[in-house]
Amino acid sequence: MAEAKAKPHQYNIQHEDKMNDRKITSMIFKTLNYTNEIKKKSTNGHGGRRQLFKSLRHSLRIPASQPKKLEWFDEQSHLNLIWLPDTGTIKLNDYPKEQRESLLAKITNEAEAPTLVKNDRTELLEARTKLKNKVKNASKKETDEGSILAFQNILNVSGIADTEQLLSDLDQFDIKRKGQKLDTARQFLECHNEIERGPKPLIRKNQAVIQEAFFKFPAKNEVKGLSPEKRIDLIRNFYKAIFPEYPIHFVVLHCDEDTDLTEHSDHPHIFIS
Repeated sequence: MAEAKAKPHQYNIQHEDKMNDRKITSMIFKTLNYTNEIKKKSTNGHGGRRQLFKSLRHSLRIPASQPKKLEWFDEQSHLNLIWLPDTGTIKLNDYPKEQRESLLAKITNEAEAPTLVKNDRTELLEARTKLKNKVKNASKKETDEGSILAFQNILNVSGIADTEQLLSDLDQFDIKRKGQKLDTARQFLECHNEIERGPKPLIRKNQAVIQEAFFKFPAKNEVKGLSPEKRIDLIRNFYKAIFPEYPIHFVVLHCDEDTDLTEHSDHPHIFIS
């Protein structure tokens, strides 16, 4: 199970007791980043693709083989829930095994993206750096604030550049060797745009591609009154608010790991791209 390897953090959270008064309690919050490496074992909060595959199968309750030790109780499986972007929260038992396998494949494929950067992109990056240095050197002898600003707008360009507008802004100033400097600036901007329009750099082997997290209230805290759906919403809304740019693949709530059938050990796992 992934949570056994991840580094724990303890946070305080408010919940309602029976008298509708707010009470401060603690929860355990753990994260594990999975990289593109195949055999990497969990160290310092990072694991590899094999560990991701194993954790996904555990979380989605689709083990490839009979677990060596008891990880959950089948008779409690009807209590498990899953949140998906397309369906919202449903019972995990109502999410067919075939669809769970497809979800697993989608996520693991994301973690198995190619890891080599194409040579032509590398050459373009090197060419852009050289051209940028030429433009920078060309701007050093300028004393007019307007021409200096025009050069800076070219050098600081991001995204797809409006080449003609940037060159036109520079062309209006009386600068030495204008034709040569405009030509160098054009080469730089065209090289920059070719990079921006081309394929993006692919994933590095040690780059995190998937993050798993879960939180759990210690049983001794006896936190009650949080519905299963609320437990899912707590971790999902946290990630939506703090990391909105990272899509959530799914959230699953495990309610089948407590022999006493209490809600104290019910906990959600979330997987983020």
